[in-house]
Amino acid sequence: MGGYLTNFGVHPRDPYGLIGIPLAPFIHGSWEHLIANTSIAWALVFLVALSGRAVLWRASTIIVLVSGLGTWVVASPLTVHVGASGLIFGWVTFLIFQGWYSRSILQMLLGVVVVFAYGGVLWGVFPTTMGVSWQMHLFGAIGGVIAARSVGQDMRRNRQVMKRRQRMQRAPYQDAPLYGSAGPGNRPWGGR
Repeated sequence: MGGYLTNFGVHPRDPYGLIGIPLAPFIHGSWEHLIANTSIAWALVFLVALSGRAVLWRASTIIVLVSGLGTWVVASPLTVHVGASGLIFGWVTFLIFQGWYSRSILQMLLGVVVVFAYGGVLWGVFPTTMGVSWQMHLFGAIGGVIAARSVGQDMRRNRQVMKRRQRMQRAPYQDAPLYGSAGPGNRPWGGR
């Protein structure tokens, strides 16, 4: 692990380092690093995928881009950032905030469960441990909130459209304007 592949990680403020933004989550510095990230990633992927494959891909793409770009801009030059922890932090915050933005009770309950199960990892956004990319953690968490807002607003909008369609199927002309009415008390055929 590590070695040559870490050359494809995020190299802050180096144009060559931009290639690491989509690749860094798949590169790890050691087997221990890979195992630590993989064990939590599977559970989080499952929970995010409960909202659908499209949501998983969209949220993951936003998180990877925000965590990678944020790290590329803010982290110290001459360092290399690899690992899926930015994605993991993003999935955690995505799950916590998705219920808020989608206004879904089930998503809110899932967010509470995630806070209790994984909320402790969020301390990793602070620079406390040498050799750990707190920048990737921080921007991954920010990316998760951005993804939750984007996905949640779309989910809420889609729910409103579905409710409107269901209402129209029950009473298709209920909200339609009335044309040709002779007015109250008048019969359109001329009688009284």
